[in-house]
Parts: sequence; C-alpha cells; structure tokens
Amino acid sequence: VDAAYHFAPSRAAFFAAASSALSEGGRIGLADVLGSSVDAGGDVRRASRGLARRAIAALMRVPAANLCDAAQYEAMLASAGFVDVTVEPATERVVGGFARFAARHARSSFDSPPDRPGWSWSSVARAGAALSAAFRHGQLEYVFVSARKRHSPRDAAHT
Repeated sequence: VDAAYHFAPSRAAFFAAASSALSEGGRIGLADVLGSSVDAGGDVRRASRGLARRAIAALMRVPAANLCDAAQYEAMLASAGFVDVTVEPATERVVGGFARFAARHARSSFDSPPDRPGWSWSSVARAGAALSAAFRHGQLEYVFVSARKRHSPRDAAHT
C-alpha cells in the first residue's frame, strides 16, 4: 500500500482495519512518509521542523494524526496486532525520482483531468519540490515497511 499517510482519520485506524481484513499470519507492505526521529538542534530547530512538517502535511492533505516518527509508527502497528515490523529508509532511492517525474509532467500539456477538479501536474510539481526540500533537510523520511499479523499466543510475547 502506498500513501497510508493520507488515510483518515489516522494511520492507526487504517492499521486496525488492515489487521481485521488479514488472515492470521498475513503480511502488509507499505511505502510511507514519516517525520524524522532525529532530535537535534535544540528547541527552536525542533519547533521549526514540526511547523514545516505540519505545513507539508496540510499541503499534501495528510491528517495531523498521521505525523509520526518510526518509533510511533511501529507502536501503532504493534497495537493493531502486527509483529515482525521492519522500517527501511528509502528516501534517497525514491524522492529524487518523484521530484523529476512531477517536474517533467508539469511541463506537459496534461493538466486537470476531468475526474480530479482542481488537481494539476503543476500543483504536483510544487508539492514535489516542497517535499524534496523537506526530505533533503531531514524533516521527512520515505520508508518501506513490512509487518505480519500476529497469529498465535507465542507471537504476543514478541510485540
């Protein structure tokens, strides 16, 4: 699943729904965006990073409840009944390509498809540029995630 960060009211609700839909032992794979868990630079830098994250979330229409770091993300998955959680950083492998893709399409004649009023490739390119800056400055992190739904009492001890 890509874009779990968009699910409302929260990722936690999405994870609970995914867990209820999966059979015991079933797996989930996600590509997602997390806030940086790096806590460096003092109070002013942390406040600035938080403000930038919230602005980007608003730009991308991401619910505020979905702004979390990797530790919080793993805790949400565990709470929904998932074990064997892996969170693999993928920012450098993904974000540059997305920004180039969005910029290339922004220059094309394809804009505002009829089923998405107000949407345009130029708006995607602007969002891509903002996201690229946030990723470059360590405010956001693109990750690949996998987890398995708990299927036995033995697994409960591993959460």
